[in-house]
Amino acid sequence: MSMNVLYWRGSGEVRTDILSAFRTTGLSLEVFSTFDEVLDRVRLDPPRALIVDASAGEREASQRVIELSGVQQFRSVPIIFVSYHAAIRSTVLRREYEHFTPVDVPFSPDRLLRSLGVGETAAKKPKKRVSNPDPAKLAPAYGGEFFFQAGRLSQFSDDLLIPPHPRREIVTRALDRLAALDPWMGLHGRRAAFVSSALLNTMGGSPERDARARIVSLLFDWGLQGETNYIRTADLLFVENQDLMPAIAQGLLETSRFLSDQLEDPSSAMLAGHVSDALAMLPKATDPETQADVECVIVAELVDRACWGDGKWNPHGAHRAVRQISNGFPIPLDEAMITACLRLISDASSGVHATDDATLPPPSPEAKQAETEAVALFGHGVLNGLAVPDLKSGMRLTRPIYTHDGHLVLHANVELSEALIRRLWRLSAIRPLRSPVYVQTR
Repeated sequence: MSMNVLYWRGSGEVRTDILSAFRTTGLSLEVFSTFDEVLDRVRLDPPRALIVDASAGEREASQRVIELSGVQQFRSVPIIFVSYHAAIRSTVLRREYEHFTPVDVPFSPDRLLRSLGVGETAAKKPKKRVSNPDPAKLAPAYGGEFFFQAGRLSQFSDDLLIPPHPRREIVTRALDRLAALDPWMGLHGRRAAFVSSALLNTMGGSPERDARARIVSLLFDWGLQGETNYIRTADLLFVENQDLMPAIAQGLLETSRFLSDQLEDPSSAMLAGHVSDALAMLPKATDPETQADVECVIVAELVDRACWGDGKWNPHGAHRAVRQISNGFPIPLDEAMITACLRLISDASSGVHATDDATLPPPSPEAKQAETEAVALFGHGVLNGLAVPDLKSGMRLTRPIYTHDGHLVLHANVELSEALIRRLWRLSAIRPLRSPVYVQTR
């Protein structure tokens, strides 16, 4: 197979992002300015692929489509058509050429490499379902990707999820008993333990604190076995469900006694007692680390009930969790805990509409204009793209932010603040945003 890739440059500057994509691939990139030059080169030796740069504007894209139409010599050449709204503008060519890939601007270098079938990320593979994660080894991820997918018990490995414990077999039997009573409870306890661990690790908690929080989350519902199914599964972020808190707080006291008597684990029993006190609106724990652990356990329970209470992922529940927890409901939380929680939910929500660039709906007219203005301001250089949960205060947008369905959210050249980022995380829970988001850092 030929190692030569032809780059038919646009009428503007040569795109440095296209050049940079090939520096470590072992492929030879040849640059041409005119259609005749490209045609002569293809006749001489068919290349690995032809990249057609039509990113200078609608007029250039239309001209490229006309020039490429009906060219017999290009039939066997894979063509990568780079343009704004490439899939729409190249509809005619996609019908004509068997190996034709539209690539929307802006794009990551990996997007080009996938189109050519080179590099570690070249092969276009379906997104794999995450299974058996170790919550203690998530970094730099936030845990949301797995949380969004975790709809089956088989996705969890108890060997990884249940921390080392002298009476570990009692924890396993207790989880089996909860699952026998209600399969949702068995899955819920594991999901909540994963989330509490993910939150605590994001905040830099020690392995000992992580193990204690996992044990309490795993067996949170132990003291609720005698309660109604509604109490065991109700979304506690609804204001009308606040009258359930006393029963749940009382159930945590039963769990605390079980941890003390059966597991002989006074540390976990103490944490469960503090969680009960917090739900009963009693004074907070005086030790900051213990209070952080309490909040991890409570947030994990609240978020899982909101997002998975009916047995499937609920984006409205995710949005409610972001909104209520941000507002300090049902209990006030430390700012670091709120940030960790919002990042996790934003990370989870990004998987709701994960898709390939070419299948995205076209941007709205307002969004198209914003994109044009961003290019005029920041140019075509290599862009620094981040996932929505990775955004930080002080970053400046170099491209607009859109919703998945193509509507403009923010213009380029906006400097992100903590408040604005939280609004984006809140929006992404119910209306996912296109990722990556392109930014400049200070």
